Amino acid sequence: MAGVRTQTLCRYAIEEGLSGINFALGIPGTVGGAIMMNAGTSSGSISDVLYSVNVMLSSGNMLRIKREELNFSYRKLSLDNIFTKSHHGEPIIIDGCFRLFQSDPVELKNEARAILKKRRDNQPTGTASAGCFFKNPPSGKTAGQLIDMAGLKGTRIGGAEVSAKHANFIINTGTASAYDILGLMQLIQETVLNKFNINLEPEVKIVGI
Repeated sequence: MAGVRTQTLCRYAIEEGLSGINFALGIPGTVGGAIMMNAGTSSGSISDVLYSVNVMLSSGNMLRIKREELNFSYRKLSLDNIFTKSHHGEPIIIDGCFRLFQSDPVELKNEARAILKKRRDNQPTGTASAGCFFKNPPSGKTAGQLIDMAGLKGTRIGGAEVSAKHANFIINTGTASAYDILGLMQLIQETVLNKFNINLEPEVKIVGI
């Protein structure tokens, strides 16, 4: 179901000896969010293993959509090719069906330990964040490298801080408001644009503004 945490799905797959989704280990959020954002890493994306989704329309009717009908791109799922303006309101993802492959649970657990260790070594996994905040530019340096090169690691606005461990993470030090995080986002974008003439696009979805 869409509300299941992505990590719960990953752990279940490992216990059942199912390979294909270990790349999502450590990615925060839920299955529904992972589908909508085409969550992933350099090792894979949700679109690689998704078979179908069930969505609820604004009418209350349910619709099953197969992977080949879905329009995935980098950190994005667009349903515009399926739903026209005649449908009022965005469809709601109810669940996802994934195509995984039988494997050795012991090997999967060893792989999982290596993936999580790499995350712990390179990312602020013990602090509150929404994961990587900005999309990587199509070419050249990554968003994290650009933010680091701009000298912004450790920069704070209120309770929001650019992680000193990985510059593409905006962490909540305990008191951050949405205002703090959005203010820091804007500061990062303006600084990187001024220094490198590159406009960083948020990877997270910002709602309610």
